[in-house]
Amino acid sequence: MATSNSYAGNSQDPKKSDVKGYIHAVSELKRSRSNTKYFNATMQVEDNLWRMVCFSPEKHSIYQNAEMLKSPVKLENAAVVPSKFEPGKVEVHVNRATNLEVIKTSAVPFKRRRLDFIDEQTPVVKIDNLKENRQNVTVNARVLKFLEEPENLNLYGKPTLKQQILIADGTSSTELTLWGDLVGKVTKEEDYCFQQVQTRVFMDTIMLTTTPNTKIITISPLENVVSDNNISESNEPVNQVTGTIKHIKVNKTIKCSSCSKVVPDCENKTSIITRCKACGMTQRTKDLKLSICISANVENEETQHIERLTIFENVLVDFLNNNNKTNLLQSPEDLEEYLLLLGTCVYTYKNRIMKSIELLSN
Repeated sequence: MATSNSYAGNSQDPKKSDVKGYIHAVSELKRSRSNTKYFNATMQVEDNLWRMVCFSPEKHSIYQNAEMLKSPVKLENAAVVPSKFEPGKVEVHVNRATNLEVIKTSAVPFKRRRLDFIDEQTPVVKIDNLKENRQNVTVNARVLKFLEEPENLNLYGKPTLKQQILIADGTSSTELTLWGDLVGKVTKEEDYCFQQVQTRVFMDTIMLTTTPNTKIITISPLENVVSDNNISESNEPVNQVTGTIKHIKVNKTIKCSSCSKVVPDCENKTSIITRCKACGMTQRTKDLKLSICISANVENEETQHIERLTIFENVLVDFLNNNNKTNLLQSPEDLEEYLLLLGTCVYTYKNRIMKSIELLSN
């Protein structure tokens, strides 16, 4: 049972073992025969891959985030015990007394291995059939929109890229959140197989997020894909909510006029020409395309229920034209203030995508 390295602490005393390494393949929550919740993962210690079992379900998201960071961790008070499944090997048991600490890469003299835990049997599901929360699925879909430009978040002290996109198949559309290295891996109007993405339910709406095990593979063109301009092909009914915007975020993206890929760091650019890193084309900075997309939480004036909606540029421009406010497109801050201070409006939407805005009062 003993390991040849010094990164498993005192493996002869499982009550006081500290384990340093990398976490891979955190599973969904499961139930044992005794109805106890737990989850599995794989712990990489040097070149060894140890099965890990955690009997503290409330720590599930912590271990998922640690896997996503791809940084080494130290598990304090973990139990290193003989494996029940592989004679001569060990496994790690984690409980409420175990503390997970993200540590510096220099703290372990070995690198994270690139492992392939993708389950090829993960079912391909139509977007309209996504019903359950935290379900691992594979979806074949087209990228319709980039809902926001890539954003750097501070996750466990490590910068992590995040971007929300809109995808669709022949049944419906939904938002997909890309994390980490997957940001920038897709192109608008291209079709992909999104393997091992996971469902999330937010405000009664099913969305998708990538996981550390997600793979994105280019596939042959799909047929009869729902588009944001023809969303009526899906089964989702048209809805209306009368109320006011309570929270808003204007997502401004600057794109290459040649390939339409995002051109980062152009907000305060002073040079008169810009080279797109994606396609290599050089262009006048003033010719870069500005794209605006809005995330808005609209409160129903009767029920106080919040609807989380997306406003694309075409609907926004129509509304601003009708109210002689197109100048606000040049200032996201002024645009946010204007929409927050609007009077009551009727918001018509389908699949959480705004179709029209009608101002009832000022």
